[in-house]
Amino acid sequence: MIINLDHFQSEKHGLWTLILIWAILQIIAAVYFEMRVSVDSELYINNAINLTQGEIPDGREFFYSSYSLLIAIVYLINLDPLYTIFFHLLSALAAIICIYKITQQISNKNATAFIAALLYVVWIKFQQWNLILYTDALFANLVVVSTYVLFTAKKPPQMLLALVLIVFTSLLRPLGIGLLLAVIVYSGFSFFKRSKINLMPSVLIYSLVILVSILSINKILSPFIDSFIESYSNAEVIYPKISLFMSKPESLIIPNKDHEPLIRLLLIIFKNPLYFIKISTIKGLLFIGHIKPYYSRVHNALIIGFLYPIYFFAAKGYKLLPTKKVKLFIFMFIGFQFLAVSLTSENWDGRFLLAVLPFIFVLSALGIMNSAEKTCTKR
Repeated sequence: MIINLDHFQSEKHGLWTLILIWAILQIIAAVYFEMRVSVDSELYINNAINLTQGEIPDGREFFYSSYSLLIAIVYLINLDPLYTIFFHLLSALAAIICIYKITQQISNKNATAFIAALLYVVWIKFQQWNLILYTDALFANLVVVSTYVLFTAKKPPQMLLALVLIVFTSLLRPLGIGLLLAVIVYSGFSFFKRSKINLMPSVLIYSLVILVSILSINKILSPFIDSFIESYSNAEVIYPKISLFMSKPESLIIPNKDHEPLIRLLLIIFKNPLYFIKISTIKGLLFIGHIKPYYSRVHNALIIGFLYPIYFFAAKGYKLLPTKKVKLFIFMFIGFQFLAVSLTSENWDGRFLLAVLPFIFVLSALGIMNSAEKTCTKR
């Protein structure tokens, strides 16, 4: 039955169905959650006000430049900052189409594309975060849009559009650097595949990419490193200051502030290896597992019942990706987000997971369709 979907489910009907479902869920979310600001919203609004006065964001604020720019545009047309949520909703619509197109391109099946986009649409937390003046939903949506433009760019104007989108998306939040690194790996692989370059130039180019990445990460860490070190000192597993059952060792070694930010982070890891392995493993599991001890039983049960089967099929789907460069791109992006949370802290509301779920849904759709085809073949 599922395989037959591909014969009568046209792309046009599939997309309109998805958009209709999304619109219904978004209206329900708007009634239930309402549009709102939260703790970090003030940072973005202040940055936007500074931008309208000609002040360029610096330090920590720089890594939210794109979002501040959007709010500044809203300010300049004399609207409330909450109207920035209009951009969230537009990006969500674009992401539905793009996640469909990405999966369609990878699988050559409309049914698989429909499943991937449907999983994205019915994860109600996307609709919830679309209504909050935070970067997370917009970042997740635009990562999907940027990826589609990158995967399909052939001509110079398309490549320029991809570059603009990628840079804009990367500057929505600090972890946007993960998108840049994934794009660099994807583009580098494509370049070396097409070009018959000798080993030595390839090594030099990749070494340069690694060096630039290290310098970029060090720069990004600069305004955040003190809070990261403090989180290890407080055995913080979930931000803010939630330790669960963890406690810091009495012999915890804190690196000197004279070192560069990246060196300080590496030193606290290597000087406290057992503590680091334990606390980072817990943070990583909480990030990907998404359940929290303070969520209700029903909430955690819904997460387990929906997400965990998705992860199972996503693991299968990853093996089915047709090209190595797409595998590298997805692995780099998801891996960076996972590593970043493991090294720092999981957020109390689990919103960091939003960015990686669209790719997991694509992989899961591949796995679901493959399993369904095998089951039908056996029958």
